[in-house]
Amino acid sequence: MYQSDEFRRVFEENTERPIDRRRRPDKVLKVMWGLTLTSWGLILFGLLMTYHASPQQITILDIYRSKEIRNYWQPEYLFYALYLMIPGLFLSIVALALNSRRMKRKSDKFSIAIFLAITISIISMAALIALVLIGSF
Repeated sequence: MYQSDEFRRVFEENTERPIDRRRRPDKVLKVMWGLTLTSWGLILFGLLMTYHASPQQITILDIYRSKEIRNYWQPEYLFYALYLMIPGLFLSIVALALNSRRMKRKSDKFSIAIFLAITISIISMAALIALVLIGSF
């Protein structure tokens, strides 16, 4: 591509390189972190609601005390969990869009936490929708 080493040296000396003016995290990065943390909070709270919606486990103490055990899924908790997963997925997608718009330098990296949040949210929503549609309450 270059005809001589002298041409290459002159070209590189006269070519302007972008100056990295970032000294600390900028506003976009802080918003991206906030969206990621909020989406993880919603997803984890949705998973907690799914756990509370699941049938109860029988223990020896329950048998001994003749306690009645719930052996069905509670649909209201499943719907609450689904309603928490949807905004979690939306916030993760917005954070991914901000992250991709910010990729201008070699030091910028994609956030693995955002990809994990999107993946877990989609898988959890698919499982919740399958539980609701199958109706195995």
